[in-house]
Amino acid sequence: MAERGGTTNRLEWGENGEAEVTTVAEMDAVVDRLAAESAERPIVVELVSPTGATISMGVGRPVTVVNYVGPSLDPPYFQSVGDVSDEEVVFFYRGQWSEYPPESVVPVEVGRQALREFLTTGERPSGVQW
Repeated sequence: MAERGGTTNRLEWGENGEAEVTTVAEMDAVVDRLAAESAERPIVVELVSPTGATISMGVGRPVTVVNYVGPSLDPPYFQSVGDVSDEEVVFFYRGQWSEYPPESVVPVEVGRQALREFLTTGERPSGVQW
């Protein structure tokens, strides 16, 4: 993966996947494709802003989790808070399976809207309960 920061927003996934995105439509198209391709092995996509702040969400499942890390990369780190899932919540992240707390599960549309808000503002999204 590229180094944090830079001059554009970058969507990253898997061990080597990366795409520069400048519009919500571009980002949505990539995330739609990744979600469809990840039904067998759900993955985490991470959007990196030019400041180095990141937001990530799991794709490929009917539910998701969302994480936000500010530009300093120091705590506090934020994770979505939602309904407690009845199922194991795991996504493939940077080469390994990562399990998430069942209380971090939110609807996929909440995660998608968080990515959109972060892309347009560069700030921690307000539409997610943290």
